[in-house]
Amino acid sequence: MILSISDHFNQSNVIFIFTQNQVQKLHFQWEPRGQRFDVITREERGSLLRIYRVNYNNKKTGKGISTKFSKLIASFELPKNADTIKWSPRGRLFLVLATRSNEITIFDAELEEKVNVSDSTFDEVYWDPTCRYFVTNTREKFTIWSFQGMKLSTETRRDLRSTSWRPRLPTRLTLKETKKINQNLEKTIQKYQTLDQKRVGRKHNSQDRERLEKIDKWNQYLKAKKLQRKKERELRHNIVGYYSDED
Repeated sequence: MILSISDHFNQSNVIFIFTQNQVQKLHFQWEPRGQRFDVITREERGSLLRIYRVNYNNKKTGKGISTKFSKLIASFELPKNADTIKWSPRGRLFLVLATRSNEITIFDAELEEKVNVSDSTFDEVYWDPTCRYFVTNTREKFTIWSFQGMKLSTETRRDLRSTSWRPRLPTRLTLKETKKINQNLEKTIQKYQTLDQKRVGRKHNSQDRERLEKIDKWNQYLKAKKLQRKKERELRHNIVGYYSDED
């Protein structure tokens, strides 16, 4: 298979695939970061998704497109009715939709893994700005999913027209502060993990103390009841002159 793309590919979403002297015109989609793009083809065995990465001559600067424009990095078999691809806003993850059969498949372009979403019914699908969730909606309900394909919540609404995520607010950190956080991220994670472990340990110690106090109170209660029963036994013996079997 040979890929040929116009110099103005950023203004068009048309790609030509040459295979066995035949030209097939297909639609494709760029990853938001522009480093990768995907193509869906129809073949005898079914639908096939191919992911390509743009090659550059200069790896340090990333400038200058290589003579071999793209490289195939992954391919996946898809449901026969797969017809739509939705990249997450940050790239890497994308959804493949089969609108006729209401099937959704989540793909990870870097790990080359996929997850099938079960029990999905949708008219529209939208990623949230953080790429951690996506929402599916119909005219009767909307459902929020995690990027791992877990159903988080469903809410019924009559005559639901559309859904829209609130835009993510810009960070108040400067670029220098953001870089510093990224550089010290591992140390920061370890610091707060240690604090969390101490907090959990204190909670467990407190729970253990409460449990021991309850056990001690229960033992004292049993001891008092046994002493009371012994006194009542002696009192009944003095009255009737013998010990009964119940004693």
